[in-house]
Amino acid sequence: MSNGSQKVALERRLRKQQALLEKQQEAARLAGSASASQEGAGAARAGLFLGGIQPLPCDRWVAMSALQKAIRRGQVGTAKQAVRTLLVTGKVEAVWKRLMIIGFEDIGLGSIDALLMVCALASEKIIRAEYESEMGALDAVGTALCKAPKDRSADLLYSIARFDPALSGFRAMLDGKSDAERLHLLAQRSLSLYERAALVLHIVNARGKVTGDSVDDLLRCFAGLGVSDTLLAMIKVSAYKAQEPMCLMMMPLWLDQRIRIDRPTSKPSTFPASKPAWQLEDGVPLAALDGFTRLGRKAITVFTANNEAVRCCVEALPKQHVAAAMRLAVFYADSSVTYPALNWQHQREVQTRGIAADFAGINITSAQAMTLVDTVRANLHQLNTIRRDLLVKVGANTQIRLHTPET
Repeated sequence: MSNGSQKVALERRLRKQQALLEKQQEAARLAGSASASQEGAGAARAGLFLGGIQPLPCDRWVAMSALQKAIRRGQVGTAKQAVRTLLVTGKVEAVWKRLMIIGFEDIGLGSIDALLMVCALASEKIIRAEYESEMGALDAVGTALCKAPKDRSADLLYSIARFDPALSGFRAMLDGKSDAERLHLLAQRSLSLYERAALVLHIVNARGKVTGDSVDDLLRCFAGLGVSDTLLAMIKVSAYKAQEPMCLMMMPLWLDQRIRIDRPTSKPSTFPASKPAWQLEDGVPLAALDGFTRLGRKAITVFTANNEAVRCCVEALPKQHVAAAMRLAVFYADSSVTYPALNWQHQREVQTRGIAADFAGINITSAQAMTLVDTVRANLHQLNTIRRDLLVKVGANTQIRLHTPET
């Protein structure tokens, strides 16, 4: 099947899934990922060691982080190993859900085709059945996401919508509006990208959840504004599967940038700096030890206490926010780096404003944030030494290595 005909088939399947969701919304709310609890890890276990690929010797939380870091940096082999680790004790549908979220968070506008692929396969088992095995389908999607151009603008725009001080007056104005008035405002073409994103998030938060009527109202509004039917179908599916408001940021992004997307480049999209080296310890990427994992938080705590340059930076910060600021600094200096990255007109602006907004959420100024991120980046070698020591210690104290079953 050619790439063009495969894309058309995926779009058709995805629209069928959207129609099914529209007919069975209540069932979807109640069932969620019910199929996952029935399948368990056994569904993909038969192909777990497909191609002789071993799971990573780490816990599922580090593996989940490793999967995302591998996709961000295009490391296909590590991504496949991480998926196998997640399947050892987890459920296959949980892995598909994670891949879908990664698609929106890290690929986004970079490759609508890759986003379509992960949404379609994550939502319909019948499409996955066309592959030789469940593991084969997971490997195909992981490879596509690794190789796709990346764009983290949806995640950054979500931070802007939540925390950007420049939008505080706009958010306060929305508090006094009714649902009908907010939706009427959303349909206005005069809104900026950032105002529209803040309004989308406000509508969802006002109703208390991502799924349900709020998503349907948003989809109808953006359809009227001319957003692609295929993208709206992907948003519909992801809202019910992932229940992640960040995914909704793709609609204002697509609307704002559908004409102004340039060709992909190999430049990092998360911060104007050279990309950190991809370092492994027994196959586990050191970048996976970030603020979202227990081991990563421990490494950051030791790093903060032992590095003199970092200590000087954090002395000027509010004491109660030092730990959160360090986790964000490590994220933007190392963990969020992506390549190849999409290059579009407002990419740098969204990137800079999104990073500043994340730090503003913990009362750290933009100048303080940039200094801290630069300092962490300049001292990553010491952080990686601490990470490596922690991984070696964990590996020595626990039997976490997995071997191919003997035949």
